[in-house]
Amino acid sequence: MGGLLSCSKNPGAENPYHKIQGKWKLSATASDGGSGALIYQPVPVAQDYEITFNSDGTGIEVDKYYTQIPSQDFSWAIKHGDSVWIAKVAHDTTVYYLAYLNATKLQLTWKEVTSLGYVALNGKEYIKL
Repeated sequence: MGGLLSCSKNPGAENPYHKIQGKWKLSATASDGGSGALIYQPVPVAQDYEITFNSDGTGIEVDKYYTQIPSQDFSWAIKHGDSVWIAKVAHDTTVYYLAYLNATKLQLTWKEVTSLGYVALNGKEYIKL
């Protein structure tokens, strides 16, 4: 009698490391303003902001709308299965929570202390290109 077989052709494709790989376009941003509830607002149609996660742990952010902002290379890694760590070349490191991730949609959230001293929850939503 044989062992159990998986029906999945590539079980690794379901983990966040594989799902996040590829090019994503920013579709909405959110901030809770201190209320704790994120409300996503679509980005203007003219805004063309993309982020790419390569399989080798590198990536690039490109803002085609604000051409004065240069593309930013970064390194990335999945942490604890529910977060993505991004380290930009300019030594800016951020850990984003993977609020939602499937084959076509990615939501990243993070907290920051505002100039008024309260903790704000922020979010970005992307669609897969």
